[in-house]
Amino acid sequence: MPELELLSTEEVAALLKVSPATVKYWRHKRKGPPYFAIPGTQQVLYARDSVERWLAQSQVDHSRPRRKNSRRTVPLHPAGGSDSGAVA
Repeated sequence: MPELELLSTEEVAALLKVSPATVKYWRHKRKGPPYFAIPGTQQVLYARDSVERWLAQSQVDHSRPRRKNSRRTVPLHPAGGSDSGAVA
């Protein structure tokens, strides 16, 4: 079984080129890479392969066609005139 390479919050921050506070914030918001919370301590560790997989899944691919926006557009002015509701 291959050895699991574990990284600290500071090491993950250096790998991702962000501050440790950013990694902690992502963890708080449950948006960052998966981690291990070591029972009985306040220590948090990250598996390097999990961090790399999370990063790869976060990659934006601009070569794929963009989805059409399903939101309805609302005109800025009511139909039939400009500023028809304005008081003179």
